[in-house]
Amino acid sequence: MLKARQLGFSWTLALYYLWYGLRYPGRKCLALSVGQAEADSLLNKVRTMYESLPAWIRKQRPLAASSRSEMAFTGHDGRRLPPTLVWSLPSSRGRGETAHVLGGDEAAHWEHSDERLAAVIPTAADVGQLILGSTANGMQGRFFGIYSGAPDNGWHPVFIGALARPDRSDAMVAGLRAELEDLGAQEYPLTAEEAFVSSGSGAFDHESLVWLRANSCRPAPWQGILELDQGRVVASKQSRGLWKLWSEPDPLRSYVIAADACQGPGARDYAHAVIFDRWSWDQVGAMHGRIAPDDLAQEIRKAGYLFRDAEGRPALAVPEANNHGQAVVALLKNYPNMWVQERFDQRLQKPSQQRGWLTDMKNRVQAIGMLGSAIRKGTWGVRDLEAVTEMQTFITRSWPDQPSRRDRYEAAPGTHDDRTMTHAIACAVLSLSPRAAATFAGGADMPVQSYRPLNSRTGYAPSKV
Repeated sequence: MLKARQLGFSWTLALYYLWYGLRYPGRKCLALSVGQAEADSLLNKVRTMYESLPAWIRKQRPLAASSRSEMAFTGHDGRRLPPTLVWSLPSSRGRGETAHVLGGDEAAHWEHSDERLAAVIPTAADVGQLILGSTANGMQGRFFGIYSGAPDNGWHPVFIGALARPDRSDAMVAGLRAELEDLGAQEYPLTAEEAFVSSGSGAFDHESLVWLRANSCRPAPWQGILELDQGRVVASKQSRGLWKLWSEPDPLRSYVIAADACQGPGARDYAHAVIFDRWSWDQVGAMHGRIAPDDLAQEIRKAGYLFRDAEGRPALAVPEANNHGQAVVALLKNYPNMWVQERFDQRLQKPSQQRGWLTDMKNRVQAIGMLGSAIRKGTWGVRDLEAVTEMQTFITRSWPDQPSRRDRYEAAPGTHDDRTMTHAIACAVLSLSPRAAATFAGGADMPVQSYRPLNSRTGYAPSKV
């Protein structure tokens, strides 16, 4: 639950603990909060409500134990059943326990919240219920990742805004927000998106990303693998395939494939590749996985020939040439349509050509800026919802105590940037591409073709000629 302040979430959680404790003998409820004082306060709410129950209910379920951080109820009618335990702890504890209900209050604001959530979620993940509630704390961290990834990740997202309380008016909320200045929208949000972006420092325009999520992103109609069959690229549909395609290849169009490499299986980051139509700037494909550089090079090669033009020329390949990307570039040395950058070699004092996209401090900022501009203008036809989610966790990091230090674009802690940087490279190349530039200068407006059904052999239905 993402919520505004002072909505009674802790009282609701306490009421649920009380009901569950009375209803199910022998089970454990674990209440976690920011610190011990907050945890004790939560259990006091449970105790207050229990003491307010009618005497005949308390007689059936008398307390077996009661302390600052523990309440235990006996079984029904004095039968010998294990007591039900409601136990409150600060967020720094709870690891290794087992609970049938685990509730976390203000989970986004726990100290070292990412590590603590990772430690305590398994406490109830296998046998019980998990309830997390918090105000926002920026577009970063595990709480944001859980909320923004729901419901696909198995969680059920609930947002309750500042106006949910019936005693609050628009004017009252506006006043509360004004008192807190920059933190007003975080503490008293009207929308979930506003709550996160107001407490973060997103690198891209938030409202534009929200619009893309609602209007541009869509599930891929095809997912599978690309295989070589007697010198021909064949698309085979598989539910867990590396590739997702939103549109089939059209030889009358032209495509660009941008890619970011990783070390391979076991790496922290992922390898990612995107395919974009060079005229419409619409995304037609994406590949994501922890695969080795040699496998990524092979995937780029297969996708490039699958999306070749009418003259048989494969799609323009733009692998990032940094780090493990150097191996990808080397393995694609015979690929006939590679992006080449003109660079000036300071050591040799002469121009040189760089195959692939070699990211440096200057062109990294330029690529991210170009992507941000395309997002704001609505010209970036991203289809991948996961890419937009990642862009929402891409932040501008600043150092207020070090004014001379430049701001830096980076993934928020606990998140990744492989999709974001691959889209940035693709956008920069499209912006610099003569073919794309000519279209925006007044060239023919070529409509995007609809996606045709796939067959099991070639992956694509026959064209209607």
